[in-house]
Amino acid sequence: QGGGLDPAGIADELDDRERGLRPYRGGARSDDIRDDDRPRELPPGLAPDTPEAVDALADLGIEVLIDGYNVGGRIGFEGFSEREGRERVVTLGRMLARAGCPVTVVFDARDVEGRERFEATGGVTVRFSSGQIADDFIVAEAHRRGGAIAVITNDRELRERSAAEGAVVVWSDALIAWAERV
Repeated sequence: QGGGLDPAGIADELDDRERGLRPYRGGARSDDIRDDDRPRELPPGLAPDTPEAVDALADLGIEVLIDGYNVGGRIGFEGFSEREGRERVVTLGRMLARAGCPVTVVFDARDVEGRERFEATGGVTVRFSSGQIADDFIVAEAHRRGGAIAVITNDRELRERSAAEGAVVVWSDALIAWAERV
């Protein structure tokens, strides 16, 4: 005000605007979150669409939910919604589990055998969002856990909804690029 420029004030305002535009870098949603359930975040300056963001997930010590059909579609496999396509996504989950992340892959609907959930080999849990779409299941989990969770998806709406619940959000493309270099 008064015609003068306060560099620290300008920097603070820019930081606030950046957090508003990129909610996946934001902090806690409220003061009622327990310390052990605090939302985590990627290190400053680390973009969620890079393989390095996937590297950072193991350091956060939180479970990772993978939007199964979203990742499957990004792999480019024509039958991504069939059993073989789902297995390719679970394989990516196994790679992430070996890196130290608890992983759940979430698919829409029920498994063809009627299962809603099963433990896959390699430390991956597979969930079928029977009765609701996978996006709603993932957002509900982020809310239930107070943000102490990461979500991997390229679905913009799911990224925004998950980030609003305090989840760390990483893009499907980042997971695929990370797996290619591991």
